[in-house]
Amino acid sequence: MKLLPVIVAVSKAQVDVPDLSRFGLGSGTPLDFPGSGPSFNFADGAGNEERYFFTTTTTTSTTTTTTTTTSINFGDTCWKCDQKTYANCALDGEFETCEMGVEDCCFVEIREQNQKLAQLSTGCKDEQACLDNKNQNFIGDFNTVQCRPDYQLQRRGARNQYVQSVCRQCFNTCTISGPAENRSECFGSIQDASTAVNVHFSLDSNRGNMPWSVHYHGSDIHGFGIPTYGITDGAVDFHIISEITNFQPDTLNLWFRDVTGGATDGKIYEGSGDSTRDAATEMTYWGLQGASMAWWSNDLKQIQLHLNSLKYTITGLTVIDFNI
Repeated sequence: MKLLPVIVAVSKAQVDVPDLSRFGLGSGTPLDFPGSGPSFNFADGAGNEERYFFTTTTTTSTTTTTTTTTSINFGDTCWKCDQKTYANCALDGEFETCEMGVEDCCFVEIREQNQKLAQLSTGCKDEQACLDNKNQNFIGDFNTVQCRPDYQLQRRGARNQYVQSVCRQCFNTCTISGPAENRSECFGSIQDASTAVNVHFSLDSNRGNMPWSVHYHGSDIHGFGIPTYGITDGAVDFHIISEITNFQPDTLNLWFRDVTGGATDGKIYEGSGDSTRDAATEMTYWGLQGASMAWWSNDLKQIQLHLNSLKYTITGLTVIDFNI
């Protein structure tokens, strides 16, 4: 049974936006992104917070969970690779058992230049070291900031086309023992080295629904995502699937698995409607390319912990379940 896209949003977070005052658009008028994205005024360097792509919240959620974060064991494994393409990440990468003291955190670092993937690195890392690296994402103004995920700003101006964007994030480790579906909770849901893709990120074909709109000049991408632990069934979680499918502002960086392997648009749901959440086919993912500054500043581990506590709940997932 096919339904259209699915799940997840988290409310807004206060994100430190870099000083963009020297970017030089000249007019001083705000640059408005489509949807609910930010409005930057390049004349005075002021930036409003980004609200799309899973942002955390400063308010208290009314959601009741049955599992505390300290009782969840995510395993001690990360997928490890350091490659220039997603395909090579699968072919030349491997599962890595994290050493004692660093067994609760995986890192990812993605480098892009002129809207194209240049390097993808992931593996085990001490959590504090990972957070220290992540905190380097948005230090400085636009001329010096390391992480430039927005495709409009990444390309605008001759100089910026040659500046590499370096963005880093942290997420939970996984386990590869036991049932095969356990690996669906690892980066890319990689089963073995033959896995070439798990999500079709339709960045080009869907750019009319994205904040960068016509400013994206790349192509659709076959790649890997970070599992959110938000598993969605077509019958139980119809509401959140509909939110994702219809490009609701807080779900733009959420994608479905390409179950049939036919390069199906990652915004099209290919799971079942049997009222059972199947981690192997119904996991949702965060994309690494096209994510916002807010997402790159977010606490993904806490979101995963929350969604993990709800994944076998009978009642349907809603947007508030992603409000951490």
